[in-house]
Amino acid sequence: MHQGTPHSPVDDETYDLLQTLTSKLEALETYSKYEPDTQGEAKQALQEIAEQDRQHAERLVGLLADRLGNGSMSQSDGSMSQSGGSSMNQGTASTGD
Repeated sequence: MHQGTPHSPVDDETYDLLQTLTSKLEALETYSKYEPDTQGEAKQALQEIAEQDRQHAERLVGLLADRLGNGSMSQSDGSMSQSGGSSMNQGTASTGD
């Protein structure tokens, strides 16, 4: 688990959701890369797994949209308010860690 720092623009839980979404998206890319080389049961399995991961990714996007849209990504010190937090530093959610 990522340990948030006082200078991180997102809290620990938001970071974890972002990392999980990244993993799902990378998995989807991998499935699409290798699925054309498969056939039969293997092809069907990859297609089913990809569909499940796509649904999981969509759920994560929804959770993140809710968190980032309402400003709940603030650190525990309350540095980001409900009213103005979501517009602050848009596009800087990546910490580069």
